[in-house]
Amino acid sequence: MSKDHFRLSSKVPVDVYFYNAADVAACLPYNARVVYRYFARKSGMFFGTPFIKRLIENHCKMWNVRSRPKLKALPEGTLFEGRQIIMEIEWTISHLIAFETAILGILSQSGTAANMHALVSAARGRPVYAFEARHFPPEMAELTACAAKLGGASGTSSTTGAETARDYPYGSADFDYTGWIEGHRQRPEFASSPTGTTPHACSAIMPMTEDAEFVMPEGVGHIFQAPADLPEVRCAEVFANIKPDKPCLVLNDYSGRELDASRAAVRYLDRYPNFWGVRCDTCGERFHQGAKAPQEHSEWAQLDEQDIFEWEQSLTGEQRWESGRGVTVEQVKNVRRVMDEESMSKLAKIMVSSGFNPMKTFFFDAQGAPFDAVGSGSFVEFLGVTSDIVAVAFGENEKLVHRVKAGREWLANQQLKGLEEWRWE
Repeated sequence: MSKDHFRLSSKVPVDVYFYNAADVAACLPYNARVVYRYFARKSGMFFGTPFIKRLIENHCKMWNVRSRPKLKALPEGTLFEGRQIIMEIEWTISHLIAFETAILGILSQSGTAANMHALVSAARGRPVYAFEARHFPPEMAELTACAAKLGGASGTSSTTGAETARDYPYGSADFDYTGWIEGHRQRPEFASSPTGTTPHACSAIMPMTEDAEFVMPEGVGHIFQAPADLPEVRCAEVFANIKPDKPCLVLNDYSGRELDASRAAVRYLDRYPNFWGVRCDTCGERFHQGAKAPQEHSEWAQLDEQDIFEWEQSLTGEQRWESGRGVTVEQVKNVRRVMDEESMSKLAKIMVSSGFNPMKTFFFDAQGAPFDAVGSGSFVEFLGVTSDIVAVAFGENEKLVHRVKAGREWLANQQLKGLEEWRWE
């Protein structure tokens, strides 16, 4: 038995103890055939079919291996419970043992897909966009984007994520959603190109003088009207001119004047066909413009930091989402009000972002916050998936016999439910 069969590409992660086990296995007089079973201790949404298939196919081509494993798994996108068997692989140990690290890593994104599914359900028909790429190592962007697509997201801001997700063959159209209000049961389509406008950094570099000159692309001759003291609105106006085919949003919190920026957004940008609305992204260090203080005070400026701290400590997490620092229900209602006062058309929309997990999204919807879309980087959750050998055949033509580590007998005895056998090309 050649040790070469144990070696994967240097680009594929392998825990060294599997290579050590492979070297031990190479000393045996037989090439054992084994059955691995996979499970997680928490619930999730099965994710990873095309990536696991590609991993195995690439290895077989690299070493000219003709055989393929007998592999059964839940259909991609299936919701599963903790301790439920989600996949079973039968193959010779010489081909299989080194795959465990990479396969478990891919399956861990089943938590990400499940979280996005919960977030999309909580959004009740509003589009949800994946903004998580900057929070994680770059090599993860493709997997998290595909997991977001599987969970029902409407797009991703990641360029590499969008490229891979475009070819990822599974998505929200492959299964139904539950918990949406009547009239919001249309399954979301995942954008084929990256989704996003401009970051706060773009507002930071805007000139703050009224007579500033901009070097515009040929054919763009509009005179800018947005006020210089609201660089987030001026930035959006530049974007609206140079990217007429892209939706234009104003990040209304950059100057700490959310209500002023939202009014100005409608006043000066409503004439642009690609103007979409505003994005509320107030950071957790401050209260939005117009927030009402508790007790007898009407303005937060009248409270010192100790008073604010004591007040915040008395609140539950949901109460802080109602009125407090960061993006709150109160803020979204205030922004909606001032935009409606500014424009009779009421076409400008509101995207919310900053810490929007399924619970926060559900709370905003339940409290009647008038938001139209969600941008979230808080949906990624790695699900710890485990695998164990449950049966071994000690020779090529021998029958499989029960063999499992102590304490995992339940894994060997559990009936397989919902698993489908993969077909190899």
